[in-house]
Amino acid sequence: MIYYITTTTIQQPIEQVYALLSDESKVNLWLRGLQKIETISGTPGEAGFKGKYTFMENNRTVIFHEEITAVEPGRSFSARMQSDDLIMEGHTQLEDLGGSTRLTVHQKVKGKSFFMKLMMPFLKGMMRKRQAEDFYRFKQLAEGGLEALNTKAVKGGAIPWVDPDQR
Repeated sequence: MIYYITTTTIQQPIEQVYALLSDESKVNLWLRGLQKIETISGTPGEAGFKGKYTFMENNRTVIFHEEITAVEPGRSFSARMQSDDLIMEGHTQLEDLGGSTRLTVHQKVKGKSFFMKLMMPFLKGMMRKRQAEDFYRFKQLAEGGLEALNTKAVKGGAIPWVDPDQR
């Protein structure tokens, strides 16, 4: 199992950040590779919600099943996500900084197979980097600098996302 924390400060009030974080229609703008979200049961953003997230990763489809396990509206939520290879448990927390918001995610990741369990220490850096990139895109979106679908965050703006494997 690996554990990591990702955090960023967003120059928007906590209410706006939480609303954007909860807006399923905009998740694909900041969560790279997300193709589709399907509701299995419950209400999105509420404890007990179950959903199916379809990602395209390196020319292959990856499916995660999510269950929201706890919610403190406007402040935090916890979720458990599973794919064929991984089990992820995350706690997302927002902190009001008086006009801006600190967004923090605590993430635990476990491999399901013996091979994935062995690989976890080697994958930690890649997973942290990926989440930091997603956070940066979210920050740009929240602050008004990222508006196009399938964009990659770069300092100073956004450019169309080009998968290096598809050049």
